[in-house]
Amino acid sequence: MKAMTMVPCRSIRVFAICVCLGGFLFAPGSAQAQSAPPAAPNAPATPPKNIPEETVALTPFEVKTDSDTSYGALNSNSITRFNVEMDKMPVSADIFTETFMNDVAATSVEDIVQGYSAGAGYASGVDNGASSGASNQPGDRNGNAYIQLRGMNTPVTMRDSFMPVGAFGNPGSTAVGRTDNFDLERVEVIMGPQALLYGGGGAGGVINVGSKQARFDSQTRGTALFRVDEYGGKRSVLDFGFGTNHIAARFSFLDEQSASRRINIGGLTNGQYGQIAFRFFENSIPTTVRLSGSATFNQRRLVASTTFTGPTADPRNGLLLHYILATNEQGATNPATGAPYAAGAILGGKLNWSNVDSFGAGYAYQEPVSNDYYSLTADTKWTSWLTTQVSAGYDNYTDRRINPGFSFFAPNTGANTTANWAAGETPSDSWQPARTKGGRFAALITKNLWGDRARTQTLFGADYIRTDFAQIGYNWFLADSNWNAVVAPGTTITSANSGRTTLGQQRWSISDGPVLYPFADVSQDRAVFGGQNYVRALANQPQANLVTPANPLGTPLTGNYILTKIFNKGYYGMNYTQWLDGKFSSMVGVRQGDYISDRFQQPSGNISRWLTAVSTTNYNVGLDYSPVSWLHPYINYSDSVSPPFLANSADPYNNPPAASHGVGGETGLKFNNASQTLSGSLVYFQSTAKNDLYSINGSISSEINPAGLNGGGGGSTVNVERKTTGFQLQFTASPTRNWRIRLSASTQDGKIGTAKSYAQVYNDQFYANTAGQVTYKDGTVVYVNGGQAAVAATAANATPLTITAMSTPANAYFAAPNQISGAINSGAVVANILKGTGDAANLAAHGPILTGATMLPISQLQLNPALAGISTPGIIVATRVGDKTTGYPEKSINLTNVYTFSETWLKGFRIGGTVSLGWKNRAFYYYSTPVTAGNALTLPRTLLYTPNTQQVNLIAGYSRKLGRFLWSTQLNVVNVFNRYEIRLVPNATTGYNTLSAINATWYQQPRAYEWTNSIAF
Repeated sequence: MKAMTMVPCRSIRVFAICVCLGGFLFAPGSAQAQSAPPAAPNAPATPPKNIPEETVALTPFEVKTDSDTSYGALNSNSITRFNVEMDKMPVSADIFTETFMNDVAATSVEDIVQGYSAGAGYASGVDNGASSGASNQPGDRNGNAYIQLRGMNTPVTMRDSFMPVGAFGNPGSTAVGRTDNFDLERVEVIMGPQALLYGGGGAGGVINVGSKQARFDSQTRGTALFRVDEYGGKRSVLDFGFGTNHIAARFSFLDEQSASRRINIGGLTNGQYGQIAFRFFENSIPTTVRLSGSATFNQRRLVASTTFTGPTADPRNGLLLHYILATNEQGATNPATGAPYAAGAILGGKLNWSNVDSFGAGYAYQEPVSNDYYSLTADTKWTSWLTTQVSAGYDNYTDRRINPGFSFFAPNTGANTTANWAAGETPSDSWQPARTKGGRFAALITKNLWGDRARTQTLFGADYIRTDFAQIGYNWFLADSNWNAVVAPGTTITSANSGRTTLGQQRWSISDGPVLYPFADVSQDRAVFGGQNYVRALANQPQANLVTPANPLGTPLTGNYILTKIFNKGYYGMNYTQWLDGKFSSMVGVRQGDYISDRFQQPSGNISRWLTAVSTTNYNVGLDYSPVSWLHPYINYSDSVSPPFLANSADPYNNPPAASHGVGGETGLKFNNASQTLSGSLVYFQSTAKNDLYSINGSISSEINPAGLNGGGGGSTVNVERKTTGFQLQFTASPTRNWRIRLSASTQDGKIGTAKSYAQVYNDQFYANTAGQVTYKDGTVVYVNGGQAAVAATAANATPLTITAMSTPANAYFAAPNQISGAINSGAVVANILKGTGDAANLAAHGPILTGATMLPISQLQLNPALAGISTPGIIVATRVGDKTTGYPEKSINLTNVYTFSETWLKGFRIGGTVSLGWKNRAFYYYSTPVTAGNALTLPRTLLYTPNTQQVNLIAGYSRKLGRFLWSTQLNVVNVFNRYEIRLVPNATTGYNTLSAINATWYQQPRAYEWTNSIAF
């Protein structure tokens, strides 16, 4: 089956028209100001001494051309909205220029920040627990995962200081956790809580990305780039722009096929970006209008790691495949005892680290994501002292996450009745669209006061941003010849699956290794399986007649159906003044903001609607002093409010979260020289977040409130106080015009200030009599005879189903309960019997077996704990005061150097690299000793530290001018010394004590190269 690439054709047509129009208007030879063509992305750092400015001055809202041509960025508008000099601004920021991103061959914002901003980290929605802690490889997808700045979550990434990218709470505009930089020219990490321009945000900082800008008064210029890597990945980027005095344009196009060391893990990305700018009324009220649009499509093949399902006599049965490989147990014999395994060598000896995650990849396991972003800004200079800006934006993001449950079967094992090794999946997906729209008005007053002893800029503004997003579950249902779902006679919308027949598990042979396209393309809405038609449809269909105060959506079932609205609106003012010819600089800002998070979801547990509304006033103040021209001591204070940003951010009891209030302060030194070839800062900071949304490990939440046969199941986020203190050093320099340097270093320590513990609950209650026999609602005893369903009392060999049988491990009807929560395993045979599978007649006559009750005290657990091996502590600890926060290194340093030769036979060659070091990388807490009823509140937990980071990357290249073209070739080698480790990852509640819960992963990746060639014109 051929791969199909889904491309947003509408966007391509729009940009194609723009390109053709631009080529007609601005073909070479039209009247243009003359300036040298730009260097290619990987060209040597040998720029002319004077960088040409635009003929007509930029508006105060636009960043001026920096004279620092290395990795430094001396100006920014991300903090105040108007252009300011960074060395005199009492706020610290870590800015990545396009030159730096090209040198290190970075392709995403997340790679840049995590890899090169010291102290930054990454924590997932389950706090980097045993499951997500093992999902740290290139190509892995971690939903609800966030970059950590100063030990705090950074839930959104902003674009052009205005609009959030991607889905709120699941950042990434190109895909989940990925924002491609093909249409960006800088990435700015602004440290500390920043409410002024960004409303709600994390206490650690804000990430803002800057779009590529159309330049007025410039020749046609551009770059064509092509990159390959050793795994077969390919990346092509075309970037060009042109402009006259009145109109300018910039376009960028991307086509990428990503790959990795793991078979089939990667995907396709294409993107188009354009900006057209106009100048009007230059002799009266100069106005600049910029219209921008970006469209991307990403089709990522997901990882499908799982457990091994083998013969019961095989000790590897039920173990994670990662664990089996890490302990070298994939062969035919047990390496510890020499005894042969019942299943022999897994996959006949073909299982390895390259394919272990790949058996569900392809159309069966993918995530198509499309995102269209549009913005319009108009800057008008009304007088010499008044400039206004009006902005509007719209972002349309659609994510279809196709991640069905995956099974890995040995021959003739479980549901696999063939003699082949087999994989199995039941197709389903979660549709996750997000729509964001926003508007902003800002007015800037610029004045010189008291005989020019004070130069002041005062900004007033108001903005409004609304995001609507959803998580809606879809399944596949049997359809007739007209592709209409078949509904069983006599059923209603509230019947199981609303009377429809769901598609069962699809299985295929993997004896020869991973299969890229095992069956029909489930990213479409119709497919044929086993010669029968199936359609993709809503699993939980809202019905107007079912709407009640307790069920405002009118959903009949418990399938995933969540709608969320986020409102962020406010008005603000700020003043930035340079006093006494720049000796002092002061900043004072205030924002009055309203933040509303309104969430509806299907009946589940005790939730139907959450509403969080906060109205608050936030401040940002700072003072910068210049005792000498090159040194700037400063101090600042700022705060912000962050509304709940996780779509499923409930605590273990499903209580909605509160909004977080972040407070931060820093003091430090900024330094630069007169020639602007050196700049940097050394900062001491402290950030505190109260009621911060903190994700505990998912396994801890499931021990408190497990998803039982009657429903239930809690969230894994809690509101706590956390605090981080530390030092940060940022430094960029060009000692000579051929040499560029960037240094980032950090040391930080974060701790939890809130204790959280929860009593366990029971969600599996069924009807039973005093004799310990399972019954229907009317008291009739449930009978079984060794099969998969209940039988009549008169059936051959029929015996009553008893609690003792369900509690006995050797019994065919053993409930296989969780050792800590006592929850019945939903995959056990008895679980289906309790749910009434295949027992419609008895259910109709006698009522259900399950009571439907949830959130019962754990004391009502019905299984026999002694027989079943259950040890319920009663109380589970989620956080303790003094716990260290996780998801970042305590100490880290990152140094990048590149030197270009401009003389002798080496002219045009460049050589450099990056050294990255990180110590005490905090992952998550786990119990090294099993939790029991006697030690639940006092048992110490162990903080898992991942291996220290020690990595050296090489940058080597050559550039040569060929007429008006500049050809450049560059080799980037990642992890030159090939340092990486494979380690076991413990479970958060059972540590290393339960083999079936232990995972394994790689820390750092093997040595790899990327080769880039580009032509600049």
